[in-house]
Amino acid sequence: MTARRFLPILAPLPGLLALGPSGSATAEIHHHPASLANRPTVTLALPAGTTMAPLATPQSYADARAQFWQARYLSVEEATVPADPTPANPFDLAAGGVHHTVQPLTDPNGSQLWFAVVSLQLLGSANSDTRARLHVGIDRNGDGLPSADETICSAARSVQNATCVLDLRADTSRSMWVVSQLERHTGEPLNLNTVLHGARFATGGGELHPTEAYSPDITVKVPAPLQAGQTFAAEFRYAPMVNAVPDIPLGGIILTDGRYSVASATVIPLAFRFAPITQAAQPYAISPGHAIHWTDPIQVILHPGQAHDRLYIDNPHFDVMDIAADTLDGVDVYISRVDLPPSHVDSTLVRAPPRDQSLAVLREGMSTPTTGPNSTHLCAWQHCASRVPMGKGRWFITPVNRSGRPVTLSLQTAMYFGTDFLPQIGLKAAPGNYYNPQRPGEGLFIDTAAGRDIGYLYTFDDEGAPVWYVLSGDSPMIGLWSGRILAQRLGVQVVGRFSLINPSQSPDVDTLIFSWKIEGKAGSNRLVLGARSGCARIGTANLPISGHWFAPTDIGSGMNILGMGDTTVLGAFFQDSGLRPRWTIGSSTDPGATKSFTMLQLIGACPTCPYVPPTSATAGQWRMTFTSGAQAQSQADIQLVAPLRGGYRLSRDTARATDTVNCL
Repeated sequence: MTARRFLPILAPLPGLLALGPSGSATAEIHHHPASLANRPTVTLALPAGTTMAPLATPQSYADARAQFWQARYLSVEEATVPADPTPANPFDLAAGGVHHTVQPLTDPNGSQLWFAVVSLQLLGSANSDTRARLHVGIDRNGDGLPSADETICSAARSVQNATCVLDLRADTSRSMWVVSQLERHTGEPLNLNTVLHGARFATGGGELHPTEAYSPDITVKVPAPLQAGQTFAAEFRYAPMVNAVPDIPLGGIILTDGRYSVASATVIPLAFRFAPITQAAQPYAISPGHAIHWTDPIQVILHPGQAHDRLYIDNPHFDVMDIAADTLDGVDVYISRVDLPPSHVDSTLVRAPPRDQSLAVLREGMSTPTTGPNSTHLCAWQHCASRVPMGKGRWFITPVNRSGRPVTLSLQTAMYFGTDFLPQIGLKAAPGNYYNPQRPGEGLFIDTAAGRDIGYLYTFDDEGAPVWYVLSGDSPMIGLWSGRILAQRLGVQVVGRFSLINPSQSPDVDTLIFSWKIEGKAGSNRLVLGARSGCARIGTANLPISGHWFAPTDIGSGMNILGMGDTTVLGAFFQDSGLRPRWTIGSSTDPGATKSFTMLQLIGACPTCPYVPPTSATAGQWRMTFTSGAQAQSQADIQLVAPLRGGYRLSRDTARATDTVNCL
């Protein structure tokens, strides 16, 4: 047998921890104690968002504090072993066919391993006869050796993984041993990878805290006073880093008093799953799919008698729509249409019309040859069984729970032309700056890069401070663009989702319908084109400088420049000296290659807050010296003024990242 130990500082191997079945393999996931398998499940919203989960605590708190914890990658060991010649006795280490390790549950620095997920992965040329088994135990007699009477978990897998999920709090003064066994195999020795994920806790100074590196992905809030035995609503906010894989092998929350004292602690293990999810109190714009590529299921949670009348899909021009549910047991789904909304000062006015104005109802037992059970096929064609005046508009899909129990419903949609099953793609919007004329002060820059849509949203946070986001997504069909909303916060973090439609499919019409959800708050409004991307006068020439500019050496900042003949507008996106995402905006009428911009900072209202006109203040200068339509020297000298603080001073060579616009 050969073995190699990989230090914990190395990154975990992608896909190494697969808790569910894969292909035809049979996996075992065992828990210690067995009650750990029945821990409450919390759904986290994809791609980001806020969800509520009902939990309970055995003790009361006058001023509760909640800390999120999760098992993180700690180490992986690789061993090459032959088949075990004594498969009935995996603890005969001298016989071979096994790999044995010992893990102290208390570190030299005093932190304790309270929860662990141990996973065995089988690598190599397995066959139908191959079987591997994972054994985990507590070294109760202190001899460092495994034995049957010390075993707390045993799990097997024929092809890939076996997993033990463990609560180790009763044995933190001891060590945990792990035996990975190739129980049965014909052929050459195989590689066994034993992976350890764990959650460690520090109890120094009488305080209790998770010791793993802080992650901004998940935060939790609970009501300050909690009563023993009473259910409370815990709020989970999920905002992952942009490349994060949605996987939590084991996690939970710690409840303590305001001093985080060990004596007051209640540790609640939880299971986590990830899904696009919408709650009835919030507007939710479904991102449409095409008939050959349905959308991911949207999960709707409804209490008895509750309806979700703020769930909708915007249709720019299609004449066929399919709607399908995983179940209609106790649920009716009403389908209605209104005109696409005009620009409005209130972005939260999203609600379905009364149900007696519905155009169709999807009920239990309904099916179509096209879309199968629990579905309906709506179209404007004469041959349609469910013929409705399909077409441009906002289509509300309103599930109603008519049962006496809570219901979780999954919905999928698709839109397309009845004569075209191969969709064209692209938002097809004019590049430039879009804004809501009823809420001036915030807006959206839209461009294309290599033919793909990109967008920068500049707006205000809940305190009124300027904040910016990046729109990143795909276009499933012409006139549609949807995806994730990203924020620059010590890395790129997913904070929401968006949907944009171009009702005309043409860059000649200057209006878009923009729906969003950011940090758990959702809204929708009509934007109009305030300024089309064009060219700027540089001496006697017109150069195509419009688009998004960036410095390759300065990740996390950039500029959107609008050339409009004699006037050039610059919107600057950066992080201030406190690493907060900020934006300023300015204009220049300088005729030469060097253009100076007096930059303004604005204070305003968040997208879903009651509107107040923004206030502005001069915040410094920005200079651009263009050497071509795609290269320039950028010099920033920004000093934000109260109530903001910090600044941004940098001189860099920059390049235009977006496609070249036409000079008219």
